[in-house]
Amino acid sequence: MVTLQWSFFSRGDLKQRMELKPSTEVAFNYMAHISYSLSAIHRIGVVHRDLKPENIMFRGDDSLALADFGISKRMGKSTGLTSIGQVLGTPHYMSPEQGEALEVDGRSDIYAAGVILYELLVGEKPFPAQTLAALIYQHVHGDLPTLPAELSQYQFIIDKVLAKKPADRYQTAMEFIYVLEEAERSCK
Repeated sequence: MVTLQWSFFSRGDLKQRMELKPSTEVAFNYMAHISYSLSAIHRIGVVHRDLKPENIMFRGDDSLALADFGISKRMGKSTGLTSIGQVLGTPHYMSPEQGEALEVDGRSDIYAAGVILYELLVGEKPFPAQTLAALIYQHVHGDLPTLPAELSQYQFIIDKVLAKKPADRYQTAMEFIYVLEEAERSCK
């Protein structure tokens, strides 16, 4: 399977690119493209539920693609794989509602995208914790992470995308894209 994956995604994954410490402009560009992919899957009623750098792959032409839909779910449908009360996802990128095993929708993927954006901008995850329980607690109850002073003009984006309540986040990937593209233009 790994061989097949690399033949389709010969340019690696976002985790590898994060190690190269992309510029702020490139970070916003990546996030806009990731959000376009989220918009496409949300339009057809799918929530990824495991968005993380390792699941964002680059094709030979350097375009990106979401990968690993193993725990994705049709919005409003029971898949038999999970039900409310079960926690699935990668803890560092899990939305508060996922951490509490509540119903999820596209705004959970947008939260995960926000975690990735913070990591792209700062070079570290927003919520450090020693245990799974402590990490989930940070997502649900912890203070919002603060960007370094040189990036403070983008704090409003982080505050909104990582809001604890889904109703306080960007409501659609397209709404998030608009803000990301404005931020990318401000870097030029």
